[in-house]
Amino acid sequence: MAITKLMDGLPNQSMSQADFDQATGKYMSDLPAWGGEANALAADVNAKQVAAAASATAADASRAASATQAGNSAASAATAATQAGIATAKAADAAVQVVAATAKAGEAAASAAASANSATGLIATSTTSLVMGNGTQVLTVPAGKQFPPAAPLALVSAGAPTNKMFGTVASYSGTTLTMTITKTEGTGTFNDWTISPAGAYGPTGGTAGGQLTSALDEKKGADLASAATIDPWSTGGNLVSLTGSAAITAIANAPQAGAKRTLLVVGAPSITASANLVVKGGSLSLAAGDEIDIEAETVTKFRITIRRGDGTPTTPIAFRNCILVTQSQVFVAKADGPIRFTLSGPCGTGAVLVSTDNANLSATGGGVGGFGIKTVYGKAGDAYVITLTAGGVSVSKDGVTGSGGINGNDGAGPATIVGPNASMTANPGRGGKFLIGAGTAPGGLGGTFSGGDINITGAAAGSATTSSVANGYSIAATGGACIGFSGVSYSSGAAAASVTVANGRAFAATGGAGVGGKSGDATSTATSLGDRAVFSGGAGAYGASANNAAPGSSAPAGVGSAQAFPVFQGGLPLYSAGTEGRNGSASSGLSAASGAGGGSGASYDFGSGGAFSGSVFFLGGSGAAIISTSSGNFSAISGTVNFGGASGAAILVGIGGANGGSATAQSGGAAYAIVEFN
Repeated sequence: MAITKLMDGLPNQSMSQADFDQATGKYMSDLPAWGGEANALAADVNAKQVAAAASATAADASRAASATQAGNSAASAATAATQAGIATAKAADAAVQVVAATAKAGEAAASAAASANSATGLIATSTTSLVMGNGTQVLTVPAGKQFPPAAPLALVSAGAPTNKMFGTVASYSGTTLTMTITKTEGTGTFNDWTISPAGAYGPTGGTAGGQLTSALDEKKGADLASAATIDPWSTGGNLVSLTGSAAITAIANAPQAGAKRTLLVVGAPSITASANLVVKGGSLSLAAGDEIDIEAETVTKFRITIRRGDGTPTTPIAFRNCILVTQSQVFVAKADGPIRFTLSGPCGTGAVLVSTDNANLSATGGGVGGFGIKTVYGKAGDAYVITLTAGGVSVSKDGVTGSGGINGNDGAGPATIVGPNASMTANPGRGGKFLIGAGTAPGGLGGTFSGGDINITGAAAGSATTSSVANGYSIAATGGACIGFSGVSYSSGAAAASVTVANGRAFAATGGAGVGGKSGDATSTATSLGDRAVFSGGAGAYGASANNAAPGSSAPAGVGSAQAFPVFQGGLPLYSAGTEGRNGSASSGLSAASGAGGGSGASYDFGSGGAFSGSVFFLGGSGAAIISTSSGNFSAISGTVNFGGASGAAILVGIGGANGGSATAQSGGAAYAIVEFN
């Protein structure tokens, strides 16, 4: 920057005053412009000095960077040299690896060829026909296979691949392969087997025992048809329905000892005991609802337990003590063990009829109470309250008071046994019915039973039916029913009397039922003038009495025996054959008393002293009684039953008017109980 010269001469003291003043004035006028230029110059110099310093600093930094770059270049050069050496080494190593890879490729090809040859040796086919099942299976296969002993193999049907068998090699020689099969899937017979290696079947858990933390739900398998040999192990479940009725004599080998299955019987097969089939109770016939428990004692030996659907034991319990209870009491168990209670309900009485004129008259015997059996496991000191009730009260109608009838009385009320694990109720039998006029009088109904292992409803008495034309009269009466001691409660026979001719008379009466069967039916049809009386005998302990349609002086009784009755209880003297039915004579119209198990026969009398059916002590109904008389105090009486049966009906007919006499049905059997224990 140019600076104007301030002045050529500055004021000085050597000058004259005038020159000094002039120079000073000029100096002072030029000084501001010069000062501004001087200040601008100073600022310019300062700026240039700062720029020079900055330039020097930049130059120093540039020189340092250049030095650093020079060092880096030197290092890069060294690194490049090192990498060149490494690349050379890697190239040499790659060459070595190529040689090794070539060698391994050769080894892999050889291994693949060996594996292919080995796989061919482990796979085979067979056309041997085999029934699927566990145990030994023998097949014909190609020779030269690699089937070492104990090797696990699978046999799969090519046409039905869901059917498989698994096991291990027992032996392999030539073309014969023997296997031990331990698991099958499916059933049937096949001859298209593919044989290949298989992993051994191991346990599915829990084999060491332990405690479950939730429910274990077992599976129901496919239905199994009964056959000579059944295979319950391959059905896919633990509960299996057994269909059909073929006899079972063997069971296929189990997968292991201890294996169990439960079969629910749907059909009606039988099972035969043998050395390898241990059936508790021996060879048995089975029924729908029964259950079969199978337990493998070994793979080939089995223990069989049968549970009956109706609750009855397959092997009866042998009791050493038997008590007949005829009065209410408390039974206290003396020791731990099974106790069997038998309870029989009270029974009804027959109806009675009296007529002083020609008429159609029907009257029926009483029905019996329910009957049942219950077995409990009692403890010493257990108390069982046995409440027994009376049979129907005797019914009587005399001839003095005129014609009419009375229905029989029901048993007094339910009999019960109540105690630990026992609540049994035997409801009473009902009284018989009467009917005046043509028609049918129904028999007294039986009572029901509840709370037993066996519950038997009591039988009703037989019905009585009459019909006649004008001026004829027909009389029909039936005996009492019998309790179901033998497993069936038997009714008395039906009575039917009909008249097809004017002024004809027909009489029909039946005996009492027994434990061995019903009393016979009695049918009387009058087709001409005169009396026509038909009656049947009492049923026996071992058989029914015969039907009767022919009039006669007596009718045969049902079959009896000198042996005890071997049904539910042992040692009871049930031997009676019942008694015959009798037509009255001048001396007697009595039908003799029955002992136990048989009913008394019917009784008829025509004005010679009376008609009486016998009484029954135990288990049997008494017969009906009919008397027809024109004068005199003659009676018709149906006998008393002490226990287990109902009394029959009684009819008194007075032709032209009765001066006396009566018709009486005596009491029905009271309730009783039997207690058996060891």
